[in-house]
Amino acid sequence: MRLAGFLMFAILSVSILSYGFSGSAFADSHNIPPISASTELPSYENGDRVYVDGSIRDFDPDIHSNTALTYRITDTTGNIVTIGQILPDSNGDFSFNFVSGGSLFKESGDYNIELFFGSIKGETKMLYTGGEFEPSLPGQDNGPGSEP
Repeated sequence: MRLAGFLMFAILSVSILSYGFSGSAFADSHNIPPISASTELPSYENGDRVYVDGSIRDFDPDIHSNTALTYRITDTTGNIVTIGQILPDSNGDFSFNFVSGGSLFKESGDYNIELFFGSIKGETKMLYTGGEFEPSLPGQDNGPGSEP
């Protein structure tokens, strides 16, 4: 009887202790944000083209094929400087670009790049260092939506 009680206690203890370890095998996949994105360079000056690449973690092309990702860039005080929408590819990856500078990019500092896809949100930052703005000449790449 004493041996059976000890055996039951040992099995129960191992069972309880092993429960805490079962979640660690999946910890890596849970650390990936729902929307992740990054910029190509660590900082940008006035007139630089900012390239943003990212992915949507739980993207299902059968469900989300016509759902646009909305991006919104805000300055250091929260004012919107750029906004747009794009369709992710069939893997949930996306990329877009915009030109930093102009009349809306007034302050140097961290600019937030907010990403919205359905009910999920992601964000990254870009460091805008300012500088003298040089407008593009006709025939040059004038930003998103311009003809090449």
